[in-house]
Amino acid sequence: MISVCIPIYNFDVSTLLTTLSKQVEKYNGEIVAIDDASTIHTLKHENKKTAQKLKNVKYIEINKNAGRSKIRNLFLKYTKYQYLLFLDCDSIITSHTFIKKYVETIRQEHPEVVYGGRVYGNKPSSRKNILRWKHGTSSETKPAHIRKLTPIESFDTNNFLIRRDILEKIKFNEALHKYGHESTLFAHDLKRYGIKVLHIGNPVANGELEENRDFVKKTEQAIENLIYIIKHIELSEEFAEETPIVQKYKNAIEHKSLWWYKILFLLLKYFLKLSLYTGYAPLSFFEFYKFGYFITHYDKIK
Repeated sequence: MISVCIPIYNFDVSTLLTTLSKQVEKYNGEIVAIDDASTIHTLKHENKKTAQKLKNVKYIEINKNAGRSKIRNLFLKYTKYQYLLFLDCDSIITSHTFIKKYVETIRQEHPEVVYGGRVYGNKPSSRKNILRWKHGTSSETKPAHIRKLTPIESFDTNNFLIRRDILEKIKFNEALHKYGHESTLFAHDLKRYGIKVLHIGNPVANGELEENRDFVKKTEQAIENLIYIIKHIELSEEFAEETPIVQKYKNAIEHKSLWWYKILFLLLKYFLKLSLYTGYAPLSFFEFYKFGYFITHYDKIK
């Protein structure tokens, strides 16, 4: 009935595989883990050793990094069931009925796509990674009844179930090689094809909080990838409405205030980065930094 799909890159998934194996076994499902050419070989060895001990886990290694979009499409080749459940490799399963709830949803709702949600711990381990925690708890941790109000905008790829025939039809766009916004584009494509996203309360915990500096760098990469999407991939006019930073950019152009944002960002850029790195900046600083980075790099990225 269900194939659990876990793309791996430089992360220890031993606990995740073991936890899921016990739950999946009750429903005769399978777990497929694909290592996307990880560079930390000790982790690869431990992951492979764990997978070999679990009878319902299929472990695959590829030699060339495929990236976050292509690796997800690759699971169609190695899985066999009608429904595919995608989980990020840093996911922490906090419920003993995690798989059961997805199976019950399949039986009762016969859904096309289901998003289960994400939660974070009560506090970060230190101020070094507080930015990721504050951003996650503010914008990513939402109960199902709130997510249902904006089903496409609230969709993410960290914990979602999809019917095989839909993924075969609407694949992740493999033109995206860098990190960021592949889930935004995929959600947009689901909406274009009239696919409904069902939101349920079946979250996983986020198991990795990047340090502030690393999270800022990943955010910059994601913004650059978003600009690439806008410039190179055919999109409907609704894409701006589904992506707040793009909507804000268009509004700034319309109200002829873009120049003001650019000047203010260039004046405050280094102060903002320092504040974000140290972990003392409020989230409003982070939001302004993202927008400033977007508008000052829009013309640079071809």
